[in-house]
Amino acid sequence: MNPILIFGIIASLFVFFILFNTIFSKFKVCAICAAVSATWLSLLGLYLLGKFEDKIIIAILAGQSVVGIYYFLEKKVSEKLLVFRLPFLLTLTAVIYLIFSGIKYVIGLTLLLIFIWMVMAFLFIYSSNPKLNALVNKIVECCKYA
Repeated sequence: MNPILIFGIIASLFVFFILFNTIFSKFKVCAICAAVSATWLSLLGLYLLGKFEDKIIIAILAGQSVVGIYYFLEKKVSEKLLVFRLPFLLTLTAVIYLIFSGIKYVIGLTLLLIFIWMVMAFLFIYSSNPKLNALVNKIVECCKYA
């Protein structure tokens, strides 16, 4: 299966989900997110069955889903919770990495992620401290400078 076919499948699924959103107006999905996710999940299933070999395209599409989930949730949470951007993004990335690499680094990644989550939780909890609040504000505003 070549990339042209895969891109065509994504485009077709995109149109399908646009129509789905039109017909089922009470249940809306992001057409791009759904098309990309359905494609890489299907390709992953084919890969696990030995029917598809290109892990690179699956990983690229899975990475797009990670970013899509990240941006979706970023819009839904309060600004105060944006201090958890980095650990959230790294956790999603680690999950995808572990899907493709197996459990080789699971302990090290898990420990590092726990540490990062704990540091951010500490900053979040004690952000009433003026010095920590300044740091938390810089972390929350990290993407506003782009």
